[in-house]
Amino acid sequence: MIIVMSELVKKVGLNEAIFLSIIVRHVLVDEKNNVDIDGYTQLSVEEIKEYTLWTENEQEEIIKSLLEQNAIEVKIMEQSNKRYFKAILKIKDLTV
Repeated sequence: MIIVMSELVKKVGLNEAIFLSIIVRHVLVDEKNNVDIDGYTQLSVEEIKEYTLWTENEQEEIIKSLLEQNAIEVKIMEQSNKRYFKAILKIKDLTV
């Protein structure tokens, strides 16, 4: 189950808020989380699709939107083509 704050939806948009909530859940709840020393966690297209059914293209559009809003940072490990995300939107930023 993914819980999404209404303030977050107002700030970044519905799909973007869901995506951020998936990152937070992955870091805080999932046993298989894989957080590196810089606070990035790996999420595959398939893992996100398990929660949302979003296609890879839909995910990329949401990621682009979150990057433009400075809500996440992304790094891609070239050797493995894995995507790592870090939520950087702070609670104080949720004032609408």
